[in-house]
Amino acid sequence: MEIKLITKEEATALLESEKPVGQYNSTWEPKGLFYYITEDRSGNTLFVGIDNSDGHCWTEEFYSIGACMAWLRGENDD
Repeated sequence: MEIKLITKEEATALLESEKPVGQYNSTWEPKGLFYYITEDRSGNTLFVGIDNSDGHCWTEEFYSIGACMAWLRGENDD
């Protein structure tokens, strides 16, 4: 599955796209693998991965692009 770079605004819209509580059925759209680049409170570059391949919208923060890509590809699973 392709990993797509998105903006922080697009990520916010994606994370806010869930249906109200009680209507769960893998509702976050669009589905796929995404990441955006931002900064932490100290000004360090932060890569935020979003795995919405199954509609559950998992997120994780990383300080390296390589670690973020590995997580999105499922290479960190135990």
